Amino acid sequence: KQLHFYARNIENNDCTIDIIGEKFDSLDDILIEIYKDSELFFDGIISNSNFSLSINIDAGLYLYDLIIYSESGSNQWQQLYEAENIVCGDAYLIQGQSNAAAGAEWYPQFDSNGLVNPFIRSYGKPIWHYPNQLNNTDFAIAVADSIGTLGFVGVWGLGLANQIIELHGLPVCILNGAVGWSSVSDHTPDTGNHFNPSSIYGNLLGRAHSANLKEKIRGIFWYQGEYDQNMTFEHYLYKMNLIYNGWIYDFPNIEGIYNIQTRKCCDWDIETFAMQREVNRQLPNLFPMVKGNMSSTAIEPYHWHFNMEGYLHLSENIGRLIHRDLYGHVYDFNIEAPNPEKISWIDADTLAIDFGKGGEGLVFEEDAVEYLKLSDPNLNYELGGYSTLITFATDCNAEVEWVSFVEDYNRNGPWLINNLGLGSFAFYEVPVNPSRPYFVSQDGSDDQSCGSSSNPFQTIQKAIDTADDADTIFVSSGIYSEQIDFLGKNIVVKGENKETTIIDRSGDLILINLSAINDTTASLQGFTIKNGISDSGGGIYCNNTKIKLSDLIIEKNLSNGLGGGIFIGDTSLVKIENVH
Repeated sequence: KQLHFYARNIENNDCTIDIIGEKFDSLDDILIEIYKDSELFFDGIISNSNFSLSINIDAGLYLYDLIIYSESGSNQWQQLYEAENIVCGDAYLIQGQSNAAAGAEWYPQFDSNGLVNPFIRSYGKPIWHYPNQLNNTDFAIAVADSIGTLGFVGVWGLGLANQIIELHGLPVCILNGAVGWSSVSDHTPDTGNHFNPSSIYGNLLGRAHSANLKEKIRGIFWYQGEYDQNMTFEHYLYKMNLIYNGWIYDFPNIEGIYNIQTRKCCDWDIETFAMQREVNRQLPNLFPMVKGNMSSTAIEPYHWHFNMEGYLHLSENIGRLIHRDLYGHVYDFNIEAPNPEKISWIDADTLAIDFGKGGEGLVFEEDAVEYLKLSDPNLNYELGGYSTLITFATDCNAEVEWVSFVEDYNRNGPWLINNLGLGSFAFYEVPVNPSRPYFVSQDGSDDQSCGSSSNPFQTIQKAIDTADDADTIFVSSGIYSEQIDFLGKNIVVKGENKETTIIDRSGDLILINLSAINDTTASLQGFTIKNGISDSGGGIYCNNTKIKLSDLIIEKNLSNGLGGGIFIGDTSLVKIENVH
């Protein structure tokens, strides 16, 4: 076809043009010529009546022309067919709502003609309401205006394709099947016929199949959710699962799915809208082929849609992810948006949100702190931060079940941004890991302290009494002369250094009771245990328990019965590593 796009073989960096035909009786030889940037690249004469020919062309910013001639009886060549401006590159899909369509006509003061490039193509029309009007048999130079017309890919689709051309020197074909104000339910495949042309899914699938790109799509971009503000987390996730499984089945060679989290839309204060956005945020953790995720906050102005500059900004943000993942481009700076990886207690009195690599250089713009919500609205805390963390300094008795950060509907912020200016994902009721660290020091106090690093307990047993399952107790170097009982708790008690963190009873009764623990993640480590005396297990007593003992020195302990150093009852599962 004219303007034909072939998807490249990644390994060989080429495309194959297959020419299959049959000569009429009156025709003599067939001559096939292919020109690369107007210079002859291939020519061949075919004499057989039935012929099949495969010709490899190089991927890259080249324009190929194919001309077929027949030889007449007077040794003259007569042109039978010509296809001009053929290219070989990479193919992608865009799907979602109007912000996935991203039509330039919404802002006529911006001229999108400068984005048009002869090496960016599309195929067919995204018409699904009226299947009889489908026109899915033509390639076209891609454009950003006139949604629903042949060649339409949208502003950020064109922006993304131009990046691939500039950075990787490859033509791009994008099929944009987005439909404005469409529900996630509208995008699910017809279970009886994925190719149903009356469905959004089937229309796009049919276009990809007709263009011979179905097996060669490299990536899919998904930007949807504003319509579904009334959906619960579970309902939206269920619909996304249907779409995801359809993509995996129908586009078996995709290398990545890339999601853009929607903004809070339309000034509606609907709690479930945050749930839909939470599914958006979690997609890479929920579906293995979702390789990248990008927020859409901190792009201005916004009024349900972005202007052309905003969409181009968005294309830069999401584009970096595919340049890294699919093309091996290396960045010397972080390209991820701030996204909480975990929320946990880093001290007995300090909660922290860890944003990981996307949290480098976090800054709350003025008043953005107001969007932070904790499960206890009356909790007093001092907000701080360092590295990739946001911290909440509170008291040791504070209980926090979850943290949310959901912005108001706005166009110009304020935002929580990182050092690249990428806005944070909205996140909704992200659970707090309940495990908490406690600290023990000989200089601490059991009466006046709460076990934080700045106000440690004085005894190990006080920390154990305070701790809950899954907590960790850090014990500073020193000599501790006390009996210890884990009380059956699944906890970790960790000395600072086994040579200098010593439990010494000086010949008095010692009983480190590690009995009745039901989880093998419990552990005692990093101590010297000596000079203890007991009836069973002069140093450590384990009965009907599961625990790990590691990095210990056990010496000079006595038992009146069994186990001078360690007693392990028959029903116990004790893992011992580096114990002397």
